[in-house]
Amino acid sequence: MAICIVHLLVTPDAMKSLKLAELRARTDHDLLRLVARQVERSIALAGQADQKQSPAYLSAQTGYTRARRLLPVIYGLTSGQRNELTSRLQQLRLALETVPGGAVPVDLPKEFEHVHW
Repeated sequence: MAICIVHLLVTPDAMKSLKLAELRARTDHDLLRLVARQVERSIALAGQADQKQSPAYLSAQTGYTRARRLLPVIYGLTSGQRNELTSRLQQLRLALETVPGGAVPVDLPKEFEHVHW
């Protein structure tokens, strides 16, 4: 039996790029989990809110705004993950809009409007 050993030369720059890519993938994964949990928690809070001035509503609205701001910077999402998270955000927005009285949820800031899904 013949054994073939291939020796790869990896330059320091290539190693840095590989490490950065690995770090970015872990960061994207962690951000996805963070945003998904924030959205689920906010949906539950919106369901508990009886008016837009209630602490539950304000916490849910804050969660909506934070999730919308973080979503554009999670670059490693598959289209399925992005669609699922966007769908849950829409459900959260609807839940916030159905709470009686006052303002509606704050939309995505202008600086994120250029992001295409």
